[in-house]
Amino acid sequence: PVVENRGNAATEEGVTVGAKFGVDGKTVCWSDRFHGPLAPGQKVELKPNNGPTGKTSWVMTRGCHNVTVQVDDLNRITEFNEGNNRRVITINSGTGPDLVIKAVTVKEARQGKPLVVEVTVANVGSEPVPKGSRVGATLYAIDGEKRPKVLSWAISRDGLPVGGNMPLTIQCDSSLVTEQHKFLAIVDDVNRIAELDKTNNRAEFEIANGTPAEPRGDAPSK
Repeated sequence: PVVENRGNAATEEGVTVGAKFGVDGKTVCWSDRFHGPLAPGQKVELKPNNGPTGKTSWVMTRGCHNVTVQVDDLNRITEFNEGNNRRVITINSGTGPDLVIKAVTVKEARQGKPLVVEVTVANVGSEPVPKGSRVGATLYAIDGEKRPKVLSWAISRDGLPVGGNMPLTIQCDSSLVTEQHKFLAIVDDVNRIAELDKTNNRAEFEIANGTPAEPRGDAPSK
């Protein structure tokens, strides 16, 4: 990366101006050869010169990846703004499956009954998901939750061709109460599939649940 000193003072002489390079949350290499001073407005290109295994590069693999560069990752330099030292870009291999949620169909949503939702997953990528691979969808509750709460999930190993659709039926163990509910459905939430795009895997929806379940058997209606 090209690093610029946007402050009003030079970095200290002899102090390393370094950078760390990561892929999908793992450090792959770093740069620590350049030493200050770096004057205000001055720019310098930092190239990797070492890494955890001694390598200075990463071999691209299939799917979508988040590449992170962080300058002064070891906080050797005292800066007036530490919040602008990191940049993330997304790259992909150009070929592979891409799973999206095409539709969400509520099959059962009544008071006192378990929630049943059918999530239709589509492969809009350039390659199929092989048979045997686990394609899953998870349902979360997001009603006033600080973080999404897992309700249930469904998994298929049938494979999914390019342009194909796959219905996954998710049944929750707990029953609903009478009110409006917000939910989040995510396909491949645990990243089993190497996809072209990981930013299009979710869908939010609401359910207005106000109808009590019909009695069954000999239970009298009230």
